[in-house]
Amino acid sequence: MRDALQRRGRALAATLAVTESCTPAGAAIEPAQWDLLPTLLAQPIMSPAGHTSSTTETTEPSGLGWYVWNAAPWLAAPVARLAELPLSTQRVLLGFDAAQLRALATPSGAKALGDLVAHAHARRVSIELLLGDPQWVLQRGRGQLLAILRPIAELAFDGLNLDPGTHQLPHSQRKAWPSGVVATIAAVRAIVRWPIGLTTHDRDLRDTTTNRHLQAAGANELIALAYTTNRARALQRARDVIDAAPGLRVSLGQSVERELPADSSLFKRGRAAALADAEGLARALGDTSAATQRFGGIVIQSFEAFEGAPP
Repeated sequence: MRDALQRRGRALAATLAVTESCTPAGAAIEPAQWDLLPTLLAQPIMSPAGHTSSTTETTEPSGLGWYVWNAAPWLAAPVARLAELPLSTQRVLLGFDAAQLRALATPSGAKALGDLVAHAHARRVSIELLLGDPQWVLQRGRGQLLAILRPIAELAFDGLNLDPGTHQLPHSQRKAWPSGVVATIAAVRAIVRWPIGLTTHDRDLRDTTTNRHLQAAGANELIALAYTTNRARALQRARDVIDAAPGLRVSLGQSVERELPADSSLFKRGRAAALADAEGLARALGDTSAATQRFGGIVIQSFEAFEGAPP
């Protein structure tokens, strides 16, 4: 399983153009970064309304979320795009390319985002900033992410979701991912007040120690990508992460990507069946007493793929 590495290739390449690359080709492997954490974790950790990062946000567990990797249509025609969302939608994780990120830092860009957020809130839908690149968990690449965030850190997003795919890193650098992602979350928390979520494969989120470090660093939510269409297996994977992440909100990621096989993606089932499956899975997890308070719903990868699926 390559975790659908192609799903955001163009968006990542464009985002990298915002700043100079901080990781030259052939750079030495970064050592483990746990020694950096005491300083980072000592910084004040704040989230909206003055709550600490340990505060668990709540939503209706049956609600759906969508990864969206092209923000342009949503900024240009927010009412029309929001009207196309299924009624069970509660959140949109919105990705931006390099030009769109630069535009966000201008008055007109901020206004366009504000209009989108206002229309979304009228429909009880949140709009979260979605950014993803594996190099950002490495010390040399972390500054690049911070440079992207600083000019837009006061904008009206409801949250920030980072999707630094583990398996897009070279094999030799993957051992730096657990400590690196904690350090990245801590560095981001120092400059933004939005709730911070982390998207990655469910198998990366089963270590209780790492999850506690993530919470202490300022993470509010984990989205566990479970590439399976087997209902029982998806339920178990979600419950495993919930058990391994006390104090954190946990959501489950499901795929509707065309390029994945039928046992990993709901694409071939068609939009109606995929939607029913996702909503049923959300209800099943929300009805589990141990999960109800911290389960954040199902987040589907991606709305563009869903629109392209058969009826």
